[in-house]
Amino acid sequence: MSSMFKKLLNVFAFVLIALLIYFSDPAKILSILKGANLVLLAPALAIIIFMLYLKVIRWKFFLDSLNIRVSFSNLTKSVLASLFIANFTPARVGEPVRAYFLKKLEGSPISKTAPTIIIERVIDIIALIVLSLSGLLLFKGVLSGVSSYILWGSGLLLIFISIALFVLMKKPLLTGFLTLFHRIFSFIPKIKELGSKLENFSENFNRSFKQISRKSLLLVSAVTLLTWVLQGLICWFAFLSLGISLPLMFLISIAAIGTIIGTISSLPGGIGSMDAVMVLLLASFINVPEATAGILLFRLCSYVVPMAICYVYFVKISKTC
Repeated sequence: MSSMFKKLLNVFAFVLIALLIYFSDPAKILSILKGANLVLLAPALAIIIFMLYLKVIRWKFFLDSLNIRVSFSNLTKSVLASLFIANFTPARVGEPVRAYFLKKLEGSPISKTAPTIIIERVIDIIALIVLSLSGLLLFKGVLSGVSSYILWGSGLLLIFISIALFVLMKKPLLTGFLTLFHRIFSFIPKIKELGSKLENFSENFNRSFKQISRKSLLLVSAVTLLTWVLQGLICWFAFLSLGISLPLMFLISIAAIGTIIGTISSLPGGIGSMDAVMVLLLASFINVPEATAGILLFRLCSYVVPMAICYVYFVKISKTC
């Protein structure tokens, strides 16, 4: 991806958020934010730190299952530094760099650690879809007509992910898919160069997947689900600090929907796209200025604060890798 394209995506993301604020009445938003109870944001900040810890623990479960023993300090550096990069790359494509960081710090083979990151992402998406569908079905009667489209979209995405997971689990199917992908896009020089490596990747991925125990998969799935539930809880505290009480399950659901849309949009951190979708869904419960103010506060807590923490680890790891 060219540097110019990345810059255009960043500009577009901030234009979207600027338009959202402009059409939501900036004066009212500012007035609402001035009345925020900062004491009620303290639990949200504590949850953020706990969520970052869970992301580290989640990968540790997978690595332990593969008998890859690394220091918790280096594991934390690798995960948090990669999260910083991921949130500034479209669709979080920068996250797999943690496999590279861990190789540099601990000598762990990328061929073994990289597949676990792909599996993590699949579990992430499944958990987000489950939470999205749960909330939409629960509050379908209250939400506007757009919720039906999101409901159908989430269902189709879940089917697509299930098929993708099945393909990943079966080596012949994965090899066939990668071969087909290479043939179609071989006109791109960098993809053409990957030809000889695709079969090795398929072999290593399949081997790593088979080595992961069911216990580890269940633990990772449980931790993943908890992580996204906690994201909704942060959103709940953000609105509560503004004196706005909303159903927790609804906020968990729309935060999950926003995350999916933000990822699909390929905008860095889902900036603009995630916020707009969440405001649109919230408009069924509260007025637009309140919805926008709450989402901006939620994003400050769930995006800006974690990125500040992750940046510290990114600087640390940059000095050694």
